[in-house]
Amino acid sequence: MRSQHLMYLSSKSPTFSHLTSGIFFTHAVNTPLTNLSINLDQALALLATKPHTQQEHQIIYQALLLAKHLRSLMLQRSSTKSRVGKFIVKAAIQEVVIRLQQPPRRSIISALFIDDDTRLFGDAYYFQEALSCVITNAFQASRKRRTKVVITTFTLRDKLTIYVSDAGPGMDWLTMRLATIKGFTNRKQGTGYGLSFAKNVIEEYHHGKLQLISSADMGTLVIIQLPLKR
Repeated sequence: MRSQHLMYLSSKSPTFSHLTSGIFFTHAVNTPLTNLSINLDQALALLATKPHTQQEHQIIYQALLLAKHLRSLMLQRSSTKSRVGKFIVKAAIQEVVIRLQQPPRRSIISALFIDDDTRLFGDAYYFQEALSCVITNAFQASRKRRTKVVITTFTLRDKLTIYVSDAGPGMDWLTMRLATIKGFTNRKQGTGYGLSFAKNVIEEYHHGKLQLISSADMGTLVIIQLPLKR
């Protein structure tokens, strides 16, 4: 295996404080911030032209949605009060799908087999950032110009299960086990913090479990399991 295929900074698991400060928080806001910058530039240019097509309206809508989300995230970080509590998980997932899906380059197929009032205990913003990292990683894993990611959710007993699958090149045995280690990446412009951040949010903050199932040329399946009762 080539040396650049095993680029990682540290295998030490971060403590909970890393979720709200430093590079972990920087990565948490990076995905929406990057999309926000791109969409805002397009939205500002489109505002000066008329009439607007349906696709142009979608770009403006996504920009405003991203701005609202980022503002909420920034307010949460500066707040001294805890925002941990129960939140409606279906609405939280749907917001992530709208935010990250940018036609025609990206397509997210979602099958949410959960009740509209199903609630999780934890923090909605951190949950959304963890899911955003997993979905973005799935898109980046694909070599295709146009790619699809499938999200499936269902409940069984007292657990919520989320499947995020892609049709990318997949990972070999070693890469799959290193993928959630802080700093590991096999992409030239990767940071190595996406899946690591997501795993720590799911496991430390929401007391759930994140695991990967993958093999070369067979894509990757990320399984997230979260307790519905606390």
